[in-house]
Amino acid sequence: MSLAEQLRAYRDTTRPGRDCADDDATPRPGTFQLILAWMRLWGFRAVKLLIGAGYVAVITEGLRMVVPALGIKLHKLPLLGVLKGYEGWHQLDLALFGGMLLFAFSSSIWCALLERWLYEDLTASSSDRAGTTYQSCLTAVGVVILFSDACLFYRAMTFVGWGGQAFSLTALLGTLAYVAVLVAVCMTSVNLKRDYVSLKRACA
Repeated sequence: MSLAEQLRAYRDTTRPGRDCADDDATPRPGTFQLILAWMRLWGFRAVKLLIGAGYVAVITEGLRMVVPALGIKLHKLPLLGVLKGYEGWHQLDLALFGGMLLFAFSSSIWCALLERWLYEDLTASSSDRAGTTYQSCLTAVGVVILFSDACLFYRAMTFVGWGGQAFSLTALLGTLAYVAVLVAVCMTSVNLKRDYVSLKRACA
């Protein structure tokens, strides 16, 4: 029996308005699953932050090579000169924040896209988001960001590992694996979120 069928059967056997735990402190069937789903969700989000740190490190190098202007130190910007006097902070540049923004946007957009594609029947249908125009715009932005990520990753790999040569099969394969991992991380995050939300609704 699939998870959706189990949840429907569970909802049919539960009384409306009852809390997830009985009055006698004995948890109903589903309470433990709900706690476990919550732990899996937030545990994976912690892992996702670690993956994001590696992502930002690689993409930052690519940004510095493709857009040299992003190598400008933050303490050279207006109102940020005070950073020059702090150890470590004086080395921060715009490329680092560019990489952080790319990770934030790519992960959030692809999580939203995958949620719509994988759970179209379960996604809340808001009138301002359910239209074809919104879906097309979100897809276009997601493809552009993912393609940009792949180009930056490939550039960083060829420059650091292969001396900046024009083409490297190893770097290309590494880039494809990088894109697949990024999408897989978003897919896992969406699946864990949907499992938790479904169990939470069943306990309501």
